Amino acid sequence: MESLTLSKETTLHPPMITVCCICNKQRTGVYTWEPLDVSGDSEEIFTHGFCPDCIRQHYPKISNKIYKAYS
Repeated sequence: MESLTLSKETTLHPPMITVCCICNKQRTGVYTWEPLDVSGDSEEIFTHGFCPDCIRQHYPKISNKIYKAYS
């Protein structure tokens, strides 16, 4: 029977940061978005989305459907 050995080395991935693809604000909570603040030697991974203000302004029809679904 083959034995398995677990390595003590674990690779931790940096957290993913959601950034609005229109205004570049970062999501800091469930309903909070703030200006993006990244240092030059940051190891964060970015993903994109839309902040509530930009989705309302640029995609009002979609925004109304989204907010009705979650109300």
